[in-house]
Amino acid sequence: MFNSPLAAGQARKIQEGHGTLNDSELVKTLFKHVLGRAPAPDEQAECTQFLTEFKGSAEARRQLALLLLLNHNDFVTIR
Repeated sequence: MFNSPLAAGQARKIQEGHGTLNDSELVKTLFKHVLGRAPAPDEQAECTQFLTEFKGSAEARRQLALLLLLNHNDFVTIR
């Protein structure tokens, strides 16, 4: 899924749709939007730290949507 044009396009759309949120709110919203659940405290901290390291740039937000969520085991696995 990482190299999929479909996943990349969806990650971009997700990121653009939530551009006004701060990093912490964005993480919570992305988890709800993509995975249908709130992030665990460690997931929240890790994702927020990722965005902080890259100064919350639009590219970092897109990468978060693509790498951490659209490729998340909870997203790609049917339970």
